[in-house]
Amino acid sequence: MLKHALAALLAASFSSTASAEAFPKTVSIIVATAVNTGHDIYARLTARYLGDHLPGKPTIVPKTMIGAAGRKAAEYMANQAPADGSEILAVPPETLLAPLYESQRYTLDSFAQLGSALAGRQLCLSAPDSPVKKFTDTDLRTVTFGATAIDGAPTSYALMIRNLTRRDPEKTKIVLGYPSTREIFNAMERGEVDAMCGIEWSSLVGAMPQWVYADHKANILLQTSPTAHAPLPVWGDVPDMRDFMSPEARRLAEFIVAQQGMSRPYVVPARTEASLAAVIREGLWSTWNDPRVQEEARNMKLDILPVSAEHVERIISTYASAPKELVANALKAQR
Repeated sequence: MLKHALAALLAASFSSTASAEAFPKTVSIIVATAVNTGHDIYARLTARYLGDHLPGKPTIVPKTMIGAAGRKAAEYMANQAPADGSEILAVPPETLLAPLYESQRYTLDSFAQLGSALAGRQLCLSAPDSPVKKFTDTDLRTVTFGATAIDGAPTSYALMIRNLTRRDPEKTKIVLGYPSTREIFNAMERGEVDAMCGIEWSSLVGAMPQWVYADHKANILLQTSPTAHAPLPVWGDVPDMRDFMSPEARRLAEFIVAQQGMSRPYVVPARTEASLAAVIREGLWSTWNDPRVQEEARNMKLDILPVSAEHVERIISTYASAPKELVANALKAQR
């Protein structure tokens, strides 16, 4: 509460001392994932209204910068992007946390956190016509999971589920190399792969509404949510990853999936002046709570559940202070 009040005070300080003339006339939201993925859909929705909540009502332009499971855009934002408020990064949470597991050209401290448009949940699912109808089918037949880069959520979550539920590696195949979740959905429709893990509920709704709201629905194999047995919209009760894990494996999985508490994070470079970052932070918070945004999100069947920058910082701090053994075991579970 005190930190939020301080952010508002810093924002007011910037507005009064620098005025709208000092704020960029054009602001780019750089999206670290492909077009029509969940992060892209949320960024474009945010971009349509953010200008109304920033000084001088700048033009907001979404731009795509994909590569290396989001790390290309994160490296750019950390090391090259201007720190004048003209560029904001929409990035997957696993990309922000990548330096926890392996050395990157950025660190957990390379960014000023602006908040998240969503605290979400991720799923393992198969296409409506897939012969894989439930998670225990992986005991009976070989199941192929479509995946992106080695550090992408579809890859790391599929490996986490395989390893922590002790599936037979010979019956659980991970097919790497799809550029984005959009291409994995296409491959699932063609029968090229059976399933996908690490897909955010909102991404499924945005990209494949016909798998959600038509009679011919996707098969939800597992939910991987920070909250155990949370009811899933449309489906209600669905299998939970914890149902197939030992107590020790559950604790490790919950550490990994805690990042879903900041499913749609936005950042600027850490070198950004604190008062300027506070202005952008307040602008995003106001945007996500704007009744027009909430209404459009409902029409798109998306959830807007804003998470404060302070809460995002607490999540990252929890990861940063985790015991080395826990971090090492979490990395092993995703490999």
